[in-house]
Amino acid sequence: VEGSSDSVTLTATPSAVSGQEITLTYSLVTPQQGTALLDTDYSVSATTLVIPANAASGSITISSIDDTEVEILETIIFTFTATENATIEDGNETVTLNVDSDDNPEITSITGDPSSFEESASSEIMMSIKNLNI
Repeated sequence: VEGSSDSVTLTATPSAVSGQEITLTYSLVTPQQGTALLDTDYSVSATTLVIPANAASGSITISSIDDTEVEILETIIFTFTATENATIEDGNETVTLNVDSDDNPEITSITGDPSSFEESASSEIMMSIKNLNI
């Protein structure tokens, strides 16, 4: 959730433990790949995902950043395209994350004015929404 201390961990696990360090390279191309902006809406703990030698997995952490923009839902798309000392099963792997926003308005009141009009007549009804928790 944007604006909170929430984070997500992306973990890569090889089919077998390697005696060599495995490095996975990813790309984040905005806006073609996702709507959230790096260093504006989220941060990433590392520019590559590394699985240390003799380790069962490696990971990176993605943390949300609170910004001043009013947004509803944003996405981050990681495309892992290259590796060192391993291969990616289908040549590349894509992971999509959703950043839920703390900007979602909550409608607490809907009123109409006037509240009635004559049958077979038309009338313009003005609506107002109050107490938006933005």
